[in-house]
Amino acid sequence: IFLPTNEIMYPRGFSTFIGEVDISKGLEGKKRPTFFRGVTTVIVKLFNIINPTHTFFGEKDAQQLRIIQKLVNDLNYSIQVVPCPIIREENGLAMSSRNEYLSTESRQSSSIIYAGLKHGISLLNSGERASNKIKQEITKFILTEPLAKIDYISISDNLSLKEIKGKIDGDILISSAIYIDDIRLIDNVSYSSD
Repeated sequence: IFLPTNEIMYPRGFSTFIGEVDISKGLEGKKRPTFFRGVTTVIVKLFNIINPTHTFFGEKDAQQLRIIQKLVNDLNYSIQVVPCPIIREENGLAMSSRNEYLSTESRQSSSIIYAGLKHGISLLNSGERASNKIKQEITKFILTEPLAKIDYISISDNLSLKEIKGKIDGDILISSAIYIDDIRLIDNVSYSSD
């Protein structure tokens, strides 16, 4: 195991950062504008130190995964990025270390997130293609849970993560950030309308 200390990774006087300036702007990047700069910087440092052949990132953090894929491509790393599927609890909640902060009631209530995303998929399967209508319907669905508060619901291009306004076409990502009893949980589902 390579387990470096903060002093090894960020020695005194450290002032060099790596930034992705497109995909990182929306979704999670709106509220935390420097977060992904920190992610890309530490990932590049780890890649340079370890020189891996493969790197594994979860699809739950879809934006982070897309950024790492772009970074590997843009900076000509010979590394295979392996997306790892979302693992869900029995009620559909995407597994995360944040789930430990949920009370028993909140954990049960959090099933509304994945159910809401699946509701969006069912609308797409029935032929609905208006992004605003689908977002409104997902919002209504999720807000039937009294403990839920929506940070965002997004329908974007699955690769560029550019928000889709109007008609949905091609591969998309429906993503969300929802507060359940003040714990912020993110989740997403992919869909191909082709």
